[in-house]
Amino acid sequence: MKPIVLLDPFPRTRTRIFNSEQWDRLNELATIVETGDAPMADDDVERWLPQAVAIIGQTTLPRERLERAPKLRAVSGR
Repeated sequence: MKPIVLLDPFPRTRTRIFNSEQWDRLNELATIVETGDAPMADDDVERWLPQAVAIIGQTTLPRERLERAPKLRAVSGR
């Protein structure tokens, strides 16, 4: 099973962060949970957070939320 990465870059887009080669490589290494054209809904963050090893983007991360992320090792793009 691949690790989970949350991609929540709104207002940016995935294509502004990754070129196609980088995106393909990331998908080889991890299961990506994306937001699309809007911020990731809190319900989705809470659903995936306990399994996530990385968050890329603008996800709100108060202390209480971080405490529910035991596998989290990286946050990028804040």
